Amino acid sequence: MTLGNVYFACFIAGIVFAVFQWLFSHLGGDHAGDYSSDSSAGGHAGADHSIDHGEAHVTPISPNVLAAFLTCFGAGGMISTWALGYGLIRSLVVALPCGFIFAAVFYYAIKLLFSVTQASSEAKVADLIGEMAEVSVPITEDSVGEIVYAWLGTRYMAPAKSSDGKPIERGQKVIIEKVESGIYTVRRI
Repeated sequence: MTLGNVYFACFIAGIVFAVFQWLFSHLGGDHAGDYSSDSSAGGHAGADHSIDHGEAHVTPISPNVLAAFLTCFGAGGMISTWALGYGLIRSLVVALPCGFIFAAVFYYAIKLLFSVTQASSEAKVADLIGEMAEVSVPITEDSVGEIVYAWLGTRYMAPAKSSDGKPIERGQKVIIEKVESGIYTVRRI
């Protein structure tokens, strides 16, 4: 196998991996392999994201970034060996920076995209202050319960605690006073 063929194999492997990653992330679930929504502390149950703290985490060593590196590493290597006639060392000097630069650009583009979309959804948390909700799981003195509320035509559930520390029974109407760390602080009406 020639050096150019090794780079070609890397190029094809990167493309195939990216296509499979895309297919399985869209056919197999809510989240792509390296982008996950942290909704464990509450927020909108049943929604694709949580408006109170839905941070998508993008890591530099993720399947999509690795696929971008592999594809561009292969492309740079193919160009340097087949078009420029470089040997192993000179082709690596071209291929490695191609892979790293494109993977870095891809990573920061995705990170920027998620930060912009998160910033637009984070602003909606302030709109929930003063909204009415109903307690669906009783709130006790020393633990968190759950509230149900409607927002933009959709019904959501979220963990909640009492603003005065007193228990609130199921079915009680409450007002959302603040949202902090995914926990809604509510008071009786």
